[in-house]
Amino acid sequence: MPDYCYNRLYALKALIDNYVDTSGNFDFNKIIPMPKSYIGIVCSTNTYASVYKYVVNVKNDLDLWNRIVENPFYPNFYINDGSALNIYDEGMAKRAVSNYNKYGSLTWYEWANEHWGVRGNAEETKIIASNGDEECIEFITAWNPPYGIIEALRAINPNFKWLYKMAFENDWSTT
Repeated sequence: MPDYCYNRLYALKALIDNYVDTSGNFDFNKIIPMPKSYIGIVCSTNTYASVYKYVVNVKNDLDLWNRIVENPFYPNFYINDGSALNIYDEGMAKRAVSNYNKYGSLTWYEWANEHWGVRGNAEETKIIASNGDEECIEFITAWNPPYGIIEALRAINPNFKWLYKMAFENDWSTT
């Protein structure tokens, strides 16, 4: 279970409404959309074993494999060739390598950390204050604040006035 980061965004209701999905959750995909090709490609030993077998054994491309393992999100626990694992999903491995070549990440986990600053989307969104045209929403993220999302909001909406606060274990700070 992750440590959660509690996030608050104070802004015009019209701005917040642009980024809330139909279930009422603040949706990072509405700000920086994750490519659909990442669906089903998880960060796991199975994924990396399949990618290794595809890249090294099928494509015979050690240079590509060496670039892949330089990624800081590559799990250090999987450094060998996976020969002890009887796992090989070539279709998934091809999609993961295609994602890597297009976007620089094999899995959704890597992509989300790189682009959103967190491993996954916002959860448990709730409106905690509303005052006419202004609103404050609170949502949680796992481990970290969504710095990539906050920077994107600044770039997308340079003329909007808003405030972002976050807390680890009830220690609220402003960024």
